Amino acid sequence: MNNSTNTAEGRPLDSRRRVQFLVIGFILTVFLIGAIIWGTSQSSNHRPAGLAGSSTGVVATPTPTATPTETAMQSLPGGTTAPASPASAPAPEPTAASPAPAPATGSDAQLANVDQPVAPPVPLDQPASIREGITAEITEFESVQGQAQKAGEVAGPSLRFTVTLHNSTDRPLTTADVVVNVSAGAEDLPSITLSGPDVSEFPPTIAPGESGSATYVFLVPVDQRDKVRVLVNFQVDSPIAAFEGAAPTEGKP
Repeated sequence: MNNSTNTAEGRPLDSRRRVQFLVIGFILTVFLIGAIIWGTSQSSNHRPAGLAGSSTGVVATPTPTATPTETAMQSLPGGTTAPASPASAPAPEPTAASPAPAPATGSDAQLANVDQPVAPPVPLDQPASIREGITAEITEFESVQGQAQKAGEVAGPSLRFTVTLHNSTDRPLTTADVVVNVSAGAEDLPSITLSGPDVSEFPPTIAPGESGSATYVFLVPVDQRDKVRVLVNFQVDSPIAAFEGAAPTEGKP
């Protein structure tokens, strides 16, 4: 009797223990699965930015962005597109540059650009032909003390002389373009013009059959007067008249 009772009472005890083991096992299983999941999430959070979200080690390709040209395009009604910026508009065609105005007749610029011939020199006391009906002559050559009255001038031993133009044509001559230059010495060095003493200018015009004169002073050292060259440039379309010879070293010749 006692054995049968213990056996009957022990069966419920074994059943309760099995239930407890199952519950404990379930709890351990759930805990283990949660630990695995947590560990996996922590590992993903500590990966480099380029490897995040990838289990194969392939770096994710960045999403391409629109180019400035694509961004600049804006939709228009009817499905067409047009650039938002005027940068793509066609450039205006270049216009032909206007030609530079030609220098006035007889201007300094034109005189500098024209290769004028120089006539063979004549002696200082002889007339020179400029062109048909027009001759030039140097008179009253003398040695003077030049005066410096303007900026850039230097006073010193100088030569003063008068240039006379004779008009044998049938029309008036304009003298506004007349230029006179002097060089001296063996090296033909250019001389500077001075404003005194007693200089004068040509009259604006020389009537037919008349003559006009102008007086000049040039700084010429005494030791360079063995060879003096005077050039009279009447107009740009005329040959340059040349005079050459020895000049006085004191007073008049």
